[in-house]
Amino acid sequence: MADSTSRQEIELLQGLVADTLEVSADASLESGIDAQVAAKASSTDGTSDAKSHLKTAEGLKTSNLDVGGSATVDVENLLEVSADATGVTGDGSARSEVERTTALEADTIEVDGSNRIDGDVNTQLQAESATTGGDSKASTNLVESIGIDVSTSAAEGELNLAGAANNTLSSTAEVTNATADTKPEDGASASNTVTTTRGIRLDEVAAGDNANLSAAVSTSSNANAAATTGSADASNSAVDMAALELTSTEPTAPATTAAEDDTTAGEDEPEAAAGRVQNLSADVALNAETTLSTTAEANTTTGVATASNNGEVIDGARLGNSTLNVGGDAAISGSVALNNNTSATNVSGGDVNASAGIKNSKGISHENNPSAQLNVKGDGSVTGTISNSNTVTANSAEGNATATTGSSAGGDQFGVDLQSLIVNGVGNVTGQVANTTNTTAESTAGEATSQAIGANRVGLQTYNLQVGDQATVKATNSSSSIVDATSVHDDAIAMVGSEASAMRNIAVDNSVIRVGGDTTITAATNSDGDVTAQSISETAEAISISDAIGIYQSAFESEAEFNVTSTAVNTGNITATTVGDGIDGNGDGDSDLASAKAKLKAEAINLENRANDQGLDAAGNASLSATGGLQTDVSAANTDGKAIAIADLEALGLQMENARIGGDADIQSIGLIDVSNITAETNSSGEAKATTDLSVLTLEISEALEVGGIASFATQTSAKANVSADNIEGNAISSNNEGLGNAYSLAGMQLNGLDLESDAAFTSVLLDEFNTTAKTVKGDASASTNQSLLGIGFFGEGNELAGDVSVSSVMSHTSFTEASSVQGIATADEKLTAVGVQVDALDVEGDATFSSNVVVRASSTTES
Repeated sequence: MADSTSRQEIELLQGLVADTLEVSADASLESGIDAQVAAKASSTDGTSDAKSHLKTAEGLKTSNLDVGGSATVDVENLLEVSADATGVTGDGSARSEVERTTALEADTIEVDGSNRIDGDVNTQLQAESATTGGDSKASTNLVESIGIDVSTSAAEGELNLAGAANNTLSSTAEVTNATADTKPEDGASASNTVTTTRGIRLDEVAAGDNANLSAAVSTSSNANAAATTGSADASNSAVDMAALELTSTEPTAPATTAAEDDTTAGEDEPEAAAGRVQNLSADVALNAETTLSTTAEANTTTGVATASNNGEVIDGARLGNSTLNVGGDAAISGSVALNNNTSATNVSGGDVNASAGIKNSKGISHENNPSAQLNVKGDGSVTGTISNSNTVTANSAEGNATATTGSSAGGDQFGVDLQSLIVNGVGNVTGQVANTTNTTAESTAGEATSQAIGANRVGLQTYNLQVGDQATVKATNSSSSIVDATSVHDDAIAMVGSEASAMRNIAVDNSVIRVGGDTTITAATNSDGDVTAQSISETAEAISISDAIGIYQSAFESEAEFNVTSTAVNTGNITATTVGDGIDGNGDGDSDLASAKAKLKAEAINLENRANDQGLDAAGNASLSATGGLQTDVSAANTDGKAIAIADLEALGLQMENARIGGDADIQSIGLIDVSNITAETNSSGEAKATTDLSVLTLEISEALEVGGIASFATQTSAKANVSADNIEGNAISSNNEGLGNAYSLAGMQLNGLDLESDAAFTSVLLDEFNTTAKTVKGDASASTNQSLLGIGFFGEGNELAGDVSVSSVMSHTSFTEASSVQGIATADEKLTAVGVQVDALDVEGDATFSSNVVVRASSTTES
């Protein structure tokens, strides 16, 4: 037996190296590296091992570059590193690695004039292994890839920095006809790892004139593992990616206090370490783009198949904890684009697992430190975006299949996450998050589990946003999740979120926004989750727990006009279907179960519970428009076993406290649960149970609202739900708000603490339609509905209205409750409280007009 080993070891490649380079006049530097490194090993009788290893590639490296005039620097690294162990009959191993590649590395670059610096690294890593009689392993590893890595970059004139890192990694491992290798650790393994990559990394930057920074990071990683017999494992890992990073911290020395004898009496620890002060004296254009595209495919005929695409921290622009001062106008943007495809497939011999997730991702961000600031003297435009497309598939004929999207370590996303942003001129701030995920698990003989792990996804978070002139703030959050699990002979489980971690999609969160001029804020969140679990003979369980929120836990101050529009929509179909075979195959003695559960929330604007009585303070006129809506179909169907469908639905239009409006106020809010169906159906002696707990609160002023001008309040409240349980052999139970208690299920306005100095108009329209039915042939049937409705409520003792007042409430309630059993007991129970206008205490100094119209069409029937 003859083994084959091939090694390529490159220690160091350098283009231009200078400890100190001083140029009195202008300077032009051009350097780069073009390297192709390959290793190939092939043995027809033994082990083949190929390794290509490039330790360091430096296009231009200097400690100090001092230029008296202007400077032009252009550096590019082109690296191709490959390892090949194909065409072998024994074990094959191929590994390619680059430890560090930098286009430009410098401690200090100081230019008296203007500078233009370009640094690009382009790195390709490839590993390929293929064998017909052993194990196959292929791996690539890129430890560090940086376009421009400079501690200090300063120019007295214009500053132009452009840095990019483009990385392509590919690993392929193939095993064919390896009938002897059936151990779990044997087979094909392909992996790619990127540890650290940056377009531009800076500690300190300064410019006397305009500054232009363009940073980009692009990583494409493809892992493919295929085995005829044995395991298949394909994985991609991206640890730390950012197009732009301001890294350094200069801790503030603790403040000292002097005693009477002039000796030091003690030190006060600072609240947080302050970062460096970065001064860019004129206009600034900063753009940072990060792209990560990964594909992992693991396929085997007989054996375990595992595919994963995982990342730790993937960011666009990291501004660190520095104070970044911009002397002119600023246009700053950071973006992250994620695209992942993950697939694991086998026929027999084990389970399959496919997973993909990013621990944390931000478009543009500060560190979590109150000292971090971005200050713009002129007009400022700041944009941060996250886009994520994720497809995960697990398929097995005989084993369990598990498909997972998201990270159990967090998975949080922020378009904009800034500690402090101050713009003295006109300000435009935009935060966007968009997610599209498709997760599918299929198995014939085993269990199928498909899950989208819950996370916090936020379009815009600014703890302190101040704009001196007009401000336009826009935040959007779009989320689409499709989760499917299918099994023929075992359980099928499909989930979006969980009780421990809901899928929370928010447009604006935890922000304080202060504006000196007119203010326009637009927030929109659209969340859609379709969850399907299907089993032929065992239990099927589908669960969706998600929140869609427009504006949450935020406060606003405006010294002029104030306009806010927020929309939050949460939709989804949750379906669990099984044929069942009577007794659950897990051996616990329970019947097979079809269970569909939805816990969905939609909140357009929620400004409650801010510290220090923060809420809304607008000096001029204010217009607030809010829409919070839900729509869902929750269905559980079983042929031989239990069927349970549960929906917990909550819609909120506008909720706030501690608000003051100096001019006129126009407040419009919509709370909506569109036609939703909750259905449970079975044909056996098992129970069919369909329940919903729903609530709609369209407008709530919970503590205080002052309005100096004319005030107009208008709400539209609507809820439509069909709840049905159908059975043949067993009981059928359906209920709508069975545990309501003393709360309102639907409320147009709940008002407390009004202080209105002029005329006011209150208009509420509330419409609902509920159908609750339970039908069975041989069992008992029970149907119940409990609703408490309020059009307009003036609560507490502190509602004072100085001008003329008109109050109008229109309410229409339609319900039908039916219970039917051929051979058993049928019970129908309906409870209703409906109030058009409720007044605890209201002090009106002008004329008052009240109009309330309550229309009820309610019927219940039983048949047995």
